[in-house]
Amino acid sequence: YKQESYIRTVLQLPFSKIGLNNHSSEEIMGILNQKQYGMNEAKNRIRDYLMLLENGISNTDLPVLCLNGAPGTGKTSLAYAISKALDRPLVKVSLGGIDDVMSILGCSFAYSNSTPGMIIQAMMNSPVQNPVFLLDEVDKLKRGHGDPAAALLSVLDPTQNTDFVDSYVELPYDLSNVLFICTSNNKENISAPLRSRMEIIDIAPYSKAEKIGIIKSCSIPKLIKKYKMHNIKIDVSDINLEYIIRNYTSESGVRQLERCVETIFRKIAIQYNRTKNSSVSITKEMILEWLGEEKYGLKAKIYAKLEYF
Repeated sequence: YKQESYIRTVLQLPFSKIGLNNHSSEEIMGILNQKQYGMNEAKNRIRDYLMLLENGISNTDLPVLCLNGAPGTGKTSLAYAISKALDRPLVKVSLGGIDDVMSILGCSFAYSNSTPGMIIQAMMNSPVQNPVFLLDEVDKLKRGHGDPAAALLSVLDPTQNTDFVDSYVELPYDLSNVLFICTSNNKENISAPLRSRMEIIDIAPYSKAEKIGIIKSCSIPKLIKKYKMHNIKIDVSDINLEYIIRNYTSESGVRQLERCVETIFRKIAIQYNRTKNSSVSITKEMILEWLGEEKYGLKAKIYAKLEYF
């Protein structure tokens, strides 16, 4: 059984590459704009980076991209947009809390219950040898059984990753064609040797206007499709969206805001979906009824002080 598992692992690894489609600067920016709202400065830097790849510069001659920003600011969405712009599949591993070198480099085939490391396991799920490889939460690697951050150097360093050796496979595997992208919440927590190999792109928190734009142009159309609400005309004013942002969320991104809006749309779907050609204007009273008391506004602060006394 162990021999079968080993052979299956090796045979699942991709050894073929796909060529890059030649996209213009405008086409790349168009794809990034289609997949991600706002972030113009970050997208301009990413476009320039991708144009170097399109012009034949090897990713081994470029630093590793690291998207740094608060949770919910769209770092993962940007990585998916990059894979779309390059016409490459995306594979992903989460590094949060990893404290064992074997998680990166694998465990020797000689031991029972041994497995490949997460790098080789992810590559087994890729149809090509040069995917976009997302290393999520690289700032949350921990020291434990060895230093996983140091082990990751053999993956990201172009002088070493042409012959990357996983302890389970024990054969050199070429990772030099892979485009690695990292994400982090706090770049200061990334180990210095790793950080020196990265081009860090800071993702700024969304402004209120950007949050409203994301909800109206992206989230609401998805919710209408999800809850089959095409027969309902729903009016959500910018004033009420700003009220939700100010009083029910406290974040740099839009995850909590999207949850609040989905709660409201779910209530509308339950109450109005049976009526054809309904028209609903979301009011502050509806928001208070469906989302409960304000959590972060002035009223919430007053209640908190009263409870303290």
